[in-house]
Amino acid sequence: MCDLGEACWFLVMEITHDWVAQTISIDQCQYIWKILRCFGLDKVQLVSTPMAANLKLPKMESLTIDQHVYQSMLGSLMYTAIGTQPDIMFTIHYLSQHSIALGEKHFNVMKCIYCYLNGTSDLGLLFYRNQFNHDPVGFSNLDWASDPNTQRLVSGYTFLFCGAIITWSVKKQPTIALSSTEVEYMAMTHSGFQKRSHFLKPFIQ
Repeated sequence: MCDLGEACWFLVMEITHDWVAQTISIDQCQYIWKILRCFGLDKVQLVSTPMAANLKLPKMESLTIDQHVYQSMLGSLMYTAIGTQPDIMFTIHYLSQHSIALGEKHFNVMKCIYCYLNGTSDLGLLFYRNQFNHDPVGFSNLDWASDPNTQRLVSGYTFLFCGAIITWSVKKQPTIALSSTEVEYMAMTHSGFQKRSHFLKPFIQ
């Protein structure tokens, strides 16, 4: 084996080292521009959020637009969401529930994410060397009965290390919570703080 030097690219993610500021940044700028051009959305108007607040999309009984295009756009965004753009994870999770039966409203929300990425393509994860000795920090949140179609709660968690997010998830729970206590337990079970913290420790020591 031979030393190939500093890592600059990994699975379409660009890695940038700043030895003066002692930081490492990871982004998918070129990949984002590639999918924007692929779907003809590289010159769209910029928006400040990937989805409007408290947006509720209707459950359709049948298709009214091209399902193949919608699913292709969704699949392209998923790699961005799990790679370096956790800020679009909730919207991707929400839209993926409507990938079988969808309409014009669903497609417009999909395009809104691309408009958002058009203005935030250069953003990514920024890790700070001076925070290396800090322990990982975890956060968990939930939205009780947020889905008007199923009344099931959506929970999410994130863990930060060196000033940047290192793992994140959004999930609709399989059962309906009947009390606020049950809601809290379901969210904590999804995040698995103790188990996940124990798993991360060997990688940061």
